[in-house]
Amino acid sequence: MTIRCPVCGKEVQTDEDLCPGCGLRFDAINKSALLVKDTRSTEKPAERDALSASGVWLRRHRWSSALAVLLGGAAVVLLASGVLLAMHDQTGAQIVKPTPTPTPGLATPTLVPGFVYYTDPVSGFQAQYPTSWQSIPQNPGVEFDDSQTPTYILQILLPTDGLDVTRDWVAYEMGVLRQSYGTGNFQQAPGTITASIGGALWTGGAATIKQGQINFAVKVLTTVHDGHVFVINMYAANVSMADAESRYFDTILNSFIFLG
Repeated sequence: MTIRCPVCGKEVQTDEDLCPGCGLRFDAINKSALLVKDTRSTEKPAERDALSASGVWLRRHRWSSALAVLLGGAAVVLLASGVLLAMHDQTGAQIVKPTPTPTPGLATPTLVPGFVYYTDPVSGFQAQYPTSWQSIPQNPGVEFDDSQTPTYILQILLPTDGLDVTRDWVAYEMGVLRQSYGTGNFQQAPGTITASIGGALWTGGAATIKQGQINFAVKVLTTVHDGHVFVINMYAANVSMADAESRYFDTILNSFIFLG
C-alpha cells in the first residue's frame, strides 16, 4: 500500500520514512490518514456500518492532507519555523475554488463581503467561506482551510446514510477523535454546546488535542436533517480558537443553510 505526501503529492510506500520528492519525514505523521487506497465504493453498506462503529471508516476517508499535517508531528515543525503550508488536493495540484452554483427557488443569504458561496447540492447544504481560504471536497461534505493560518480548519461532514440516525453522534464523533489521536493526547471538556444553525438545533462538545508542544482546540456540532447526519468540526490552535470563531467560523455557521 502507498501513502500520498501531503506536501508534494508524491506516492510513497508505507514503509518509507522520508518523501523522495520533497524530503518530508513521515515518522511523526499518522500515515493511515494519508493512505492512497480508497475502498468506500466497493464496501457494502453493512460493512461500512461495522467499520464506522469502530471509528475506522471515518478515519480512513475523512481527513484531508492539510488536516493530517496540521495534527501530525510535521505541523509542530512547520508552525515553529513560521513556514506556511500551501494546501493541495490529493493529486498534488493547487486547490481551485468552486464557482458558486445558485439553486433555483432557494432563498440564498446575502453574500458577506470577503466570502464566497460553496454549494453542495448532493449533500444538501450551502455555506459561505472566506475568499482567501480553500475548499476541499470530502465526499461527502467539505473542508475549508485557511491558507494563511493553517491552524484554522472547518469541516462539514456527512457520515454514511447506512448509520443509525438516532445514536449519540456527539459521543460518536468524540470517540473517533479520541481513537485517532490517542487517549493520552485527547481531553474532552465537560458540558454540552448547543447552537441554532440553518434553522436546526445542533448539539456538540469541545476537546483539546495535544500534538508535540502545541494544543489544538476542536469543537464538534452534530444534527440530523431530513434523515441525514451532519457533523461540523472546527479546529484551531488553543490560543487562537476565539479569533478563528469571531473572524471566520461564526460567519460560516451563520451562512449555513440546508437545501430543501
